[in-house]
Amino acid sequence: MRSIHIILSWVVIFTLLQFCLIRYMFQVSKQSEDWKGMYEMLRRDMDTSNREMRKKWKNEVSQQKKEKIDEFEKLKIELDIIKKNMNSMNNENNLESESEKTKEENSIVETMKEKIDEYENLKKELAYIKKEFEIMKKNNPQTSEIGLTNEETTKKNDINNMADNEKDIKTEKRKVDIDEKLNIVVLYADDWRYDTLAAAGNRVIKTPYLDRMAKEGMLFTHNCVTTSVCWISRATLQTGQYLSRHKSNVPQKPEFLKKWNETFSSLLKENGYYTGFVGKWNFYEDPPEDGFDVFKQYYGWHYDEARQIHITQENENDALEFLKNRETEKPFALTVAFFATHAMDGTDYQFQPQNTSMSLYKDDVIDVPVSATEESWLRLPDFFSEANEGRIRWHWRFDSPEKYQTIMKNYFRMASEVDATCGRIIQELKSKCAG
Repeated sequence: MRSIHIILSWVVIFTLLQFCLIRYMFQVSKQSEDWKGMYEMLRRDMDTSNREMRKKWKNEVSQQKKEKIDEFEKLKIELDIIKKNMNSMNNENNLESESEKTKEENSIVETMKEKIDEYENLKKELAYIKKEFEIMKKNNPQTSEIGLTNEETTKKNDINNMADNEKDIKTEKRKVDIDEKLNIVVLYADDWRYDTLAAAGNRVIKTPYLDRMAKEGMLFTHNCVTTSVCWISRATLQTGQYLSRHKSNVPQKPEFLKKWNETFSSLLKENGYYTGFVGKWNFYEDPPEDGFDVFKQYYGWHYDEARQIHITQENENDALEFLKNRETEKPFALTVAFFATHAMDGTDYQFQPQNTSMSLYKDDVIDVPVSATEESWLRLPDFFSEANEGRIRWHWRFDSPEKYQTIMKNYFRMASEVDATCGRIIQELKSKCAG
């Protein structure tokens, strides 16, 4: 009996413990639900607060942005006004300087125009006199030089004098037409980086004549080339078309020659210009035989041993010869196509300037681009292999510090030689104008 009593006591105790545990768990679960609800309420409040803060911040940023834009627009308007004022001042100064310079030229042109007007009036009178004289002869077949009255003789002399002077007057008219057409000289260099000019920001190179042209004329800083290949660029120059249109993608087949009459050189010649081309043509086929009045093309090494002349010097000689011997009664258009600074690919030296230029840049140190390192090369995609054409040429020219300095100095020397030749061509033009 005693053992049964003990067992029942343990059962009662265990049941009570179970009841207490279940009650405790229920209370904990209820508190958890309460906490969960409180958390959800707190999270919703925080989300609402964050949204309001973000909206407020966005509005503030938008307002600041709008204020900055308005400020920028105001500054832009002020800058435009300043530019207009400066341009106006420059135009006034240019007009003042040019007015004296062109006063005599304008006077000559006006005189020629007056003579042309006189010629046209006299021509009308001549037609009337001729008609009157023919009627007189028809009415009186016996009329002869001896039988003419004084008035008739005077009319006959007028006819003869006007016929003698007509050719001279037409010549003067042609001279006026020539004066009104611009002469054109295209100085076309090869393989120049966009900054191979002091005027373009290069701190080392010396190009004073081209810099002066850039200062006094127009320097294009944002023009781009779609296909940076020698002969393709030359076909583009002649046609004004992209490669996709003129289709001259290989030098052996200059497709643009099939429409030569549409090129700028052909159109100028058709409109009375005396045309010339000297230097690098770069195609296996020449233009039509009558394509230029003067055509001297050559493609060769920087220094021609057989002719004992540097190719840039040859460019200069041929250009000056054209200017000195051209037909003066026509306006002219000359293209000087330099070979420099195109490299002699496959050679050890790549660039061969003239001996007279070797002292240039001797003591200069040319900056090396920050990306000209092996680390930069290894960061490129895998398809840039050692067989890449750019990589091959890099090894030819730049794969050691000593080689880089030598190549770049010779490159700059050849560019300075082209600049000097351009200066002598410009001087020849000025001397002809002064004469």
